[in-house]
Parts: sequence; C-alpha cells; structure tokens
Amino acid sequence: MRKSLPVVATLVVMSAASCGGGRNITVIPPPPQLQAIGIGVFSQFSAWPMQHAVVLDNETAMSPPKGKTFGALNAGIEVRGFVADSVLADNRIRGRARAALAVDPFKGFVPVNTSLSENRLDDFEAALADLVVGAGVKDTLLLGQEGTLEDQSSVNTMVVPLERSHTVTRVTDDSKQR
Repeated sequence: MRKSLPVVATLVVMSAASCGGGRNITVIPPPPQLQAIGIGVFSQFSAWPMQHAVVLDNETAMSPPKGKTFGALNAGIEVRGFVADSVLADNRIRGRARAALAVDPFKGFVPVNTSLSENRLDDFEAALADLVVGAGVKDTLLLGQEGTLEDQSSVNTMVVPLERSHTVTRVTDDSKQR
C-alpha cells in the first residue's frame, strides 16, 4: 500500500511526483533564472502569516545546469518572510544550490522560531553553505542538523548536536554571544 505524507507548505516547483515508501518527491528541472526553491514556506503579507508549517519527510533534488551562478533565492527548502513556528525535519536534499536549507528575511521581515532537525544532505553541493540563516532571523534551532552554517547575523540561533547525528560547522567568524 502506498503511503504519502502531506506537505504543509507552499510548494514552489516545476514538476512533482509521488513515490512509494512514504516520501514525497520534488524534482526540479533546470530553472530559467536560477532562482528556484524546491519547497518554500513563505508569506509576504503580515495579515496572512504562515504559522505552524511542518515540512516533514520529503526528498528534494535541485539540478540547475552546470557552470551557472546561483541567485539569492536558490535553496532546496526555504523559509522566508512572515513565517512563525515552523519545523523542517527529516527531509533529504540532493543536488546543487546556494543552500540546502535557508531561513531568509523578505523585505525586512524575518521568520521567527524555526526548527531544522535531522535533515539529510547526502550528495548535496552548496554554493554558499549547506544551511543559511539570514540577517535578523530570530530564534532558529538547529537540532541534530548536519552541514555547514552561514549565519548572516541572525538573532539567537542555537546549534544543538545529537549524539547520532553529524555536526554543524560555522563557516563565518561570528564572535557575538548567542
């Protein structure tokens, strides 16, 4: 019996297909402007915030053409704008992009209280870093999350390793107390 788990997020994809084994598969063909986002959790209006989004147990493959530069919005899974209390957990991101997972501001508005937990980045090549937490983003928890981190002056980003998981390595020199 085929089991498919729902994705509670805004999907920004070129094409999508479902696969057995309880996974949702998102396939991204080469985008024309290289601003592709595999899965996007996003709201640009304060009156319509995205709250309590859960992106769980998905597989996203980013495949832009080789030799192309990446745009500022390129990520396997991205949280942006008026978003609060979101969870991205147990997803698998493959391919090439600016970042596998990104939590970014949108026109000065920042996501609040985002949790990234045990997402797998097998066969992923980041142009910037595996994980990007943008300027001013508040209260981001990286729980048992593998990969490199580009922290662009976020507020209260916490890295909590789990014994069975890989560790996050900061790629920026940030001496501020978190």
